[in-house]
Amino acid sequence: MPTGAATIVVTGLSKSFPPTRGFARLLRRNAPAAPVDALHDVSFEVAAGDIFGLLGPNGAGKTTLVEVLATLLLPTSGTASVAGHDVVVEADAARLSLGYCPADSETLYPRLSGEENLHFFAMLQGLTRDLARTRIRELL
Repeated sequence: MPTGAATIVVTGLSKSFPPTRGFARLLRRNAPAAPVDALHDVSFEVAAGDIFGLLGPNGAGKTTLVEVLATLLLPTSGTASVAGHDVVVEADAARLSLGYCPADSETLYPRLSGEENLHFFAMLQGLTRDLARTRIRELL
């Protein structure tokens, strides 16, 4: 266990995805027929100031874990908190305490320009239209 105040606390976290059913199953060549356990009873703490790496092979649950912490997915069971904010009960506060930058190609909307994508995500973070414009100009 890290020493100092924990900024990320994960206790007994599990996430299962139901099997694909119906028409959606026909569209996916390798659709699972049984539930998929992406996370099973994961527990850890990360203290303020610590550097934490999350390593594992494809399919180990790394992305699922980060998406739960970023409040993009609800856990099936267990708890997680970011900066003392429960990711389910206090999702808005937890989200504002975490900088999440996914690395896959499906993160941005290809029909929007780069500036429009920045504006969209600024709105999701609760920035006013004027503050978003100002910050986007600064960044670009």
